[in-house]
Amino acid sequence: MKMRNAILILSVAAAGVIGFWLFLMGGFERMNADRIISRIEEYRRREGHLPDPANHSLMQTLGFELRVGWHPDYEPVDATNYRITILEGMDGPYWFYESKSREWHHGYPTKTAKAESGGGDRIAPVTPPTPPGMQLHTGENGVRQPLD
Repeated sequence: MKMRNAILILSVAAAGVIGFWLFLMGGFERMNADRIISRIEEYRRREGHLPDPANHSLMQTLGFELRVGWHPDYEPVDATNYRITILEGMDGPYWFYESKSREWHHGYPTKTAKAESGGGDRIAPVTPPTPPGMQLHTGENGVRQPLD
């Protein structure tokens, strides 16, 4: 009985430590993203527009890392607003920053754009930046893939 209680207590403590570590890691990612957000806002004040995610040298100067896409994820929503998303894991929920509200949120960001016909919203495709020197084409299945 005492051994079972000790194992239970150790299991709960280990889960708490792991949860706290994961919480701190999200905090470190957000601190890095906050520095990037400050640089984006400085760039917008200086240049009068948002940075272009296709400009690799600029994005890296702002503090983004090129992985499968930009890390953290950067998405211009319209001409004046953008979203920064910290994509960790496959399923989320994720931390994301909305420049319009100037707030961090934890959950699932929506990616919407006005439909071209009939108004309303539709889900907008998300296209990661193409690494320098790589050329892509859209295959028969609609997926972008490297040229052979």
